[in-house]
Amino acid sequence: MAKKKLGKAKKETEEERLAREEAERLAKVAEDKIIAEEAERQRLEEVRITAERKVYRKEEFARLSEELIEINDQLMQRRMKLQAEQKKEAARVEWATYKDPTDQTDANIEKDMNTFISTTNNASVRELKDALELIKTVEIVVRSVENVWSESLARGDDDCRKRCLNNLITLQNLMLEKIDTATVQLLKFADSMLNDRLELNVEDQADRFAVGFWSSYNDIRPIRKSVQLEKMGIQLDIPKQLFSQHEKFIYRLIRVPLSTFNHAAYDMDPADSDSSKRSKYVLGGLIQFDILSPSPPPFNLRAKKWILRDCSANANNLKKNNYPSSVPSRMSIKVPADIVMTEDVRVGVWDEEQKDWTEDGITELQYSEESRTLQFYITTVGTLALVKNRVADMPYKKWSIGPTLNMNLASELTKIAKGSELHQDPDLYLPSSSSSSLYPPLYERQARLTIETKKIEVVIDVVHALCRLIKPDTAAFEDIRGKLLTPGVLLSELRGRGINLLPTNADLKQVPDTTPKNTDLEQAVLKELSKGVTGMDFHSSSEWNKLLSESQIGVRVRESSAYTCPAETFDYECVLVEEDAVSQSYKHCTELGLLPSMEGSTAMPVKYCLVMGDEYGDKEWSRPLKEVHAPRPAEVEHMELSRSLKDRVTSEAKERVERTNPRFQETVHTLLSLIKPFSIS
Repeated sequence: MAKKKLGKAKKETEEERLAREEAERLAKVAEDKIIAEEAERQRLEEVRITAERKVYRKEEFARLSEELIEINDQLMQRRMKLQAEQKKEAARVEWATYKDPTDQTDANIEKDMNTFISTTNNASVRELKDALELIKTVEIVVRSVENVWSESLARGDDDCRKRCLNNLITLQNLMLEKIDTATVQLLKFADSMLNDRLELNVEDQADRFAVGFWSSYNDIRPIRKSVQLEKMGIQLDIPKQLFSQHEKFIYRLIRVPLSTFNHAAYDMDPADSDSSKRSKYVLGGLIQFDILSPSPPPFNLRAKKWILRDCSANANNLKKNNYPSSVPSRMSIKVPADIVMTEDVRVGVWDEEQKDWTEDGITELQYSEESRTLQFYITTVGTLALVKNRVADMPYKKWSIGPTLNMNLASELTKIAKGSELHQDPDLYLPSSSSSSLYPPLYERQARLTIETKKIEVVIDVVHALCRLIKPDTAAFEDIRGKLLTPGVLLSELRGRGINLLPTNADLKQVPDTTPKNTDLEQAVLKELSKGVTGMDFHSSSEWNKLLSESQIGVRVRESSAYTCPAETFDYECVLVEEDAVSQSYKHCTELGLLPSMEGSTAMPVKYCLVMGDEYGDKEWSRPLKEVHAPRPAEVEHMELSRSLKDRVTSEAKERVERTNPRFQETVHTLLSLIKPFSIS
C-alpha cells in the first residue's frame, strides 16, 4: 500500500516539474519579447536622436556659416581701417624723423646697428675714463635695442627679436671687453694710483654702468679688510685667509645694467629639456665679481729715473682666478630703489656649463628692508644677480578688464606724452578727436586692466595705442608710473623690477594648478575681448577654467556700467568658448566635418555659447559640468562673442563695440596676448 502512494507522489511531482518548466519557458518568451521590444524602442530612439542631432548639426552649420560670412566682411573692413591707421602712423613717424633728424643709432635699422657695433669694437681705449665714456654711448643704444626687443616680442616678430638678442649680447660683451682692456692698462700703472696705505682703491661709473677695484700692495697686508664701493652700493669684507696668499690679488666688481639671460629665455623651445633650466629671471642688472692677478711689477732705475714696465703679450692678458680659499668673503649689496624685494628673491651665480642660475658658493643670505641691504657670504667668482622664479607671481588670483571714462583724456595725454622719454612727440600717438565711424570719440579708446597676483595688484590703463601704469604706486615704480609706453616695453619694465607678467611658453607648464589653453583658442578669445572692451567688462573665472580642458575657456562678461549711473551694476553672464572639434554637436556627427574657420585663419573654428554657468553667482562651480554648460533658454552657439550676448546688452553697448577703434583694439589684444590671462588663472 505504501509503494502505491509513493509512486503516485512521484508522478504528481513529475507533472509539477513539467508545468513549472512550461511556465518558465513562457515567461522567458515573454521576457525575450519585452527585451526585443525595448531594444527596438531604444534603437528607434537612437535613430531618432541621431537624426535630430544630424538635423541640429546641419542647421548649426548653415546658421554659423551665414554668421561667418558677415563676420569675415566685418574683419575685412576692420583690417582695412587698421591698415589705414598704420599707414597714417608710418607717414607721421617718417615726417617727424625727416623734420627732426638725429645722428643717434636707430635700433630698428640693422645697418645702423652693424655700423655702431663695428665702430665701437674698433674704438681704441686705454684709460678707464675713456672706456666709461664709450660705454655711456653703448648704454643709450642698449636701451633702444631693449625697447625694440620688447616691441618685437609683443607683435610676434621672431626674426627681429632674435636679431635684437644677438645685438644685446654683442653690446654686453663689448662693454666688458672695453673694461677688460682698460683694466689691463690700469693694473700696469697701479703703483702710481696707490694711497698712503699702499692700497689700490678705484671706483667710477658711466650712467648705470659702474666698476670698482681694490687691492693691497703693501708687503704687510691687513688682517682683514672691508672694501666700500659707494657708487656701486657694494661692500666686500675680505677675510685674512685671502691676504695670506702669496699673490696680491686685485678684487674687481662690475655692475652691468643689462641681462641678456632674460631675453634669451623667450627663444627657448618649450619641448627642449633645457628650457626648464631657465626657471629664474634677473632683477635689475648683473654684478661681475672677479679676482685678478696683478701685472708684473715695474723695474725702477733710480739712477736714470726710469721706470721699466713689462709690455709683453703676457702682461697684456688679464688673468682671472678662481676663489682662492674655502673661507668665504662677506658681500653686502644695496638693492636699487626700483626693485621690489620679496622673500623669494635670491642671489644667483651663473653656471655656464649648466646654463642655469645656481646658489652654489652663496650662503647665509639675509635682507634688511630698513636699509635695503642684501648680505651674504660668497666662495665663488663670476656673474652674480638678484634672481626670482619666473612663475613666482603666477597663477593670477584674479583679473578684469573693462572701459574707463575720462572725458578730459586728450589734454591729459598730451601732458603725459610730452614728458615721456620713449615717445617724446605726442602727435605720433594721440589720435584726432573726430567722432566718425573710423575714429570714434577719444574717450571710448581707453580701458583698464587689473591683475591681482599672489602678492601685488597691477593696474594698467590702455590709452589708444599706448599703456600707462597706475599701480603699484610704490617708490619702485615712480619713474614709469603714468608714462605712456607700448605694452611690450611696459611689461618688460615691470619684469625687471620684480613683477613678471611676461610668461614664456615653457613657463605655462610650470605654473601650478592651471590648465594652459591652446594658443590659437586663447588668441581667438582675446581678440573678441579686445574688440568688446569698449562696451563690456570681462572678469576672470579661475574656478570654472580649472574644470575645463585646454580646448575650452570660460568667459565672464557683462555690459559695462562705465557709461551709466554708478549705482547701476549688471550681473556677469557666463559664456562657454570651445573649439568645434571638442563640441558635442561635432562629436555626434563627425561625418559632417568641422565648421569653416575665419578668413585668413588656419586655427580651429571656435564657438561661443551663453550657458547657465554659476547662474549669476547663486550656484557653485563644483556641480556637474552638464548643468554648468547647459545653454540658457533659447540660446545657441555663435561664431562671435558679441553675438552670444545680443539679447543681454543695450543697443548703445552694441554700437560702441561695433565702432571700436582698430588701433585701440590691437593694443588691448597685444597686452592681453603677452600676459596670457586664461592660461595663467
